[in-house]
Amino acid sequence: MKKNPKRLRIQRLKNLKPSTATLVSAAVFLGGCEPADEYLELSTARSGYVGSQACGVCHTTQYQSWVSSQHAKSMQPATSESVLGNFEDAVFLHDGIETLFTKIDGRHVVRTKAPEGPSTDFAVAYTFGIDPLQQYLLELDDGRYQAFDIAWDTRRHKWFHLSPTSTLQATTVEVETEREGVHWTSRGLNWNRQCADCHSTNVQVGWSEGRYTTQFDAYNVACEACHGSGLNHTKDTSRPYQDVACAPCHSRRSQIAEGFQPSNHLLDYYVPTSTIAPLYFNDGQIRDEVYVYGSFLQSRMHRAGVTCSDCHEPHSAQLRFSGNELCLRCHNENPPSAFQDAAGRFDTPAHHMHTVKPIQCIDCHMPKRTYMQIDDRHDHSLRVPRPDLSIKYGTPNPCASCHNKTDQWAMQQIVRHHGKHRRSHFSETLLAGSRRQFDAEYALAEVAKDLGQPSMARGSALLLLGGYELGYSARAVTNGLADPEPLVRWHALQSINRVDQTQRHGNLKRLLEDPIKAIRTDAARIAVGYLGEFTEPSERALLLSVLEEYRAIQMQQSDLPEAHTNLATISVAFGQFDVAETQLKNALAIEPEWIPGLVNLADLYRRVGRDSESGNILKEAISIKPPVSEAAIAYGLWLVRNGNPSDALIQFQRSYELEPHGLRNGYLYALALNSNSRREEAIEVAELAADRFGDHRILLELLATMHRDAGSFDEALVYATRLEERFGDSAYRALRVQMLRAVRTRDGEL
Repeated sequence: MKKNPKRLRIQRLKNLKPSTATLVSAAVFLGGCEPADEYLELSTARSGYVGSQACGVCHTTQYQSWVSSQHAKSMQPATSESVLGNFEDAVFLHDGIETLFTKIDGRHVVRTKAPEGPSTDFAVAYTFGIDPLQQYLLELDDGRYQAFDIAWDTRRHKWFHLSPTSTLQATTVEVETEREGVHWTSRGLNWNRQCADCHSTNVQVGWSEGRYTTQFDAYNVACEACHGSGLNHTKDTSRPYQDVACAPCHSRRSQIAEGFQPSNHLLDYYVPTSTIAPLYFNDGQIRDEVYVYGSFLQSRMHRAGVTCSDCHEPHSAQLRFSGNELCLRCHNENPPSAFQDAAGRFDTPAHHMHTVKPIQCIDCHMPKRTYMQIDDRHDHSLRVPRPDLSIKYGTPNPCASCHNKTDQWAMQQIVRHHGKHRRSHFSETLLAGSRRQFDAEYALAEVAKDLGQPSMARGSALLLLGGYELGYSARAVTNGLADPEPLVRWHALQSINRVDQTQRHGNLKRLLEDPIKAIRTDAARIAVGYLGEFTEPSERALLLSVLEEYRAIQMQQSDLPEAHTNLATISVAFGQFDVAETQLKNALAIEPEWIPGLVNLADLYRRVGRDSESGNILKEAISIKPPVSEAAIAYGLWLVRNGNPSDALIQFQRSYELEPHGLRNGYLYALALNSNSRREEAIEVAELAADRFGDHRILLELLATMHRDAGSFDEALVYATRLEERFGDSAYRALRVQMLRAVRTRDGEL
C-alpha cells in the first residue's frame, strides 16, 4: 500500500511569478459613507470589499492609528522597506544545513536545502509580522507559500531558528543544533491553510487538483477583516461584537467556513478549542500557543462584561494606558458603575505584598509564556496566583517563578498575608475529570449547570462528562443540549452518547435546526452514527440537508487529509464503501503517512472482507515516526483476529508505553497480558488504570473476573461490590453474591 511521496517541485527563482491575489485599489474615493454605487466600483465583484483607504476617507483618526499598527504590517510584499532581516549574504547553520540570505536581481532570496536534492534558491514573496520577530514567506510552484523556519529577531537583530534546543555563537556565522519540529515545507508551516486567514483579509484558500489558487482582498489585517465588507458596512452601521471581531485570530480554533463577518456568531465560522490539557495547564493557564482568547473566556472579567477593546485600542492594537494605570481605571475605590465588584485599593503593599521592587498587576495576574523562542504572551485568564494548585498539580505560578523560590515557599507567603482560605476553582474539577476520577462526575455536572461559571469551563465540563456512566452526566448533558449559550450546546453535543436513545434522537433532530452552523453540522455528523433512528421521511430529509452543509465544510478544506477522512466516515455509514475507499486514498495522496487515514482504510477493508490487506496497511502505520498509539492498537487487534496473541501483546504494550494515561490503552494491555497467561502483571496494570480512571466499569469488570479466575475471591468480591454500588446492575449483584459464597465456602462458613 505504501506509496512514494510525490517529489516536491520547487519553484526556482527564475520562474517565480507575482501573487495572483486580488488587491483592491482605493486611491480615488468618490463618495461618503452613505450607500452608493461608488462602493461597487471600489469593491471586487467577488466580495464587496473596498479596501482600507476607502474606509480612511471617513474614519480618518482610526485609519491613521491602524496604518502604523502590527495589524497593518501583519503581512507585506517583500521590499527593501518591509524586509528587516539581514540579506547581505548572511549565513546561518542549523542541523548541518547551511542557509544563505542574499539578494539576486533586487529580490530577497533564501538559499537552503529542499527536502530532496541540493540547495535551492527561493525568493521571498512576503514578510510575516514585524515585532518581536519577522518571518518570510517563500513561494513553491504549486501555489503554496511556506513560512520559513529561520526568523529574524527584530529586537536583537539576529537570525534564529524557531525550534532549536541550543545555540552556539561562532565568529562569522550563528550555529544552532539539535533541530526539533518538522521541515519548513510541511503543512504545519503552510501559509495558505495555516496562516493566511489571520494575517490577511477575506482569504479564500482555493485548493483544486493539487494546487492552491489562494485569493484575498488585502494582504494584511485591514479594516474589513474586523468590520466586514465595506459594501455591507454602508447598509449596516452597527458595531461588531468586539470579542467576536478579535476571537477568530486570537484563539486556538478550527475553521468551518470562510468569509467571516463579525455581525454573525463566531461559531458560524470557527470552533474554539476547550481549555483543558494538553493545550492548557491542569489549572487552565495557557501552556501551548492558544492565542489568548480561550484563556480570556475563563476570566471573571469576561463574565463581568469586559471586552478586548476596554484594554486594547482596537485600531493601533496598543494598550490604552501603560503600567498599572490600565488596571486601576476599574480596580480602584470608585470604579465605573458597570464594574462595582472591582472596587478596592489594590496598588498598595497591603494587597500585592511587595515593598521594595516595583510591582505590576500583570506580573501576578497575567504571567507570561514565551512562544516562537522570543515572543512573550500573557495569560488572559486574569486569575489570582495559586501556589497551592501548583503543589497539587505541578502547574506554574508567578510567585515562585519570579522569586526563583519553591511552590511551598510561595504558598507560605500567600497564607501569611491572606490566610489559608482559597476559593475553589473550576479547573480543579476539570483536572479530576480529565483523569476520569470516579468522584469527579458529580462535580463536573455541578460546574456544567452553574451559570456563574464561564461558558468555556461549563462546556469543557460537559465534554469530559462524555467519559462517565452515571446519571449525573446524563442529566447534565441533556440540560446542556438546550443551553442558551451556543458554546455550551456545542460541547454538550460532543457527549450526547450519555443521553438515552429516546432523548438523544429528539435532541439530535432539534439541533439539526440550530441557528448556529457549528452545532447543526456537527449534529449531522453525529446523527450519521445513529442513522437507523432517522426513519421518518421528514427527519431523513432534514438530516440529509444538513449533511450536505457538513460535506461542503469538508470540501472547502479538501487540501487537508482530515477532511477526506471525515467524508469517508460518512460514506461508510451509508454503506458507500467504494466511495469511502476513494476518499481515504485521497487523504493519503495528500499525506502518505497520515496515520488516521491508514487506520481507517484498514478498518474499511476489514468491514468488506479484505482483512488480509488490512494487516499490510497497519504494518505500514506502525512503522511511521513518531509512533502513534492508535496505530499500535489497531495492529494489535488485527493480530488477535488472526490468531497471534503473543505478537498482539507486543503492540498493546507499545500503545500503553506511548500513552500510559489512556483508558483504552491500559485496558487492552491488561487484557492482552491476561490472555498470554501473565495474570499478575495484568492485574497490576488494570489496578493502576482503575486508580487513574476512578473505577471505570470495564476496568472493574476485568479486575473482578481476573481475580475470580485466579481464585482470589476476597479481591474479586471487592471489585464486584464496587460494581454493584456504582452501577446497580443485577449481573453485578449476582457476581458479588457468587464471590461472597466462594469466600464463605473457602473459610468453612458454608
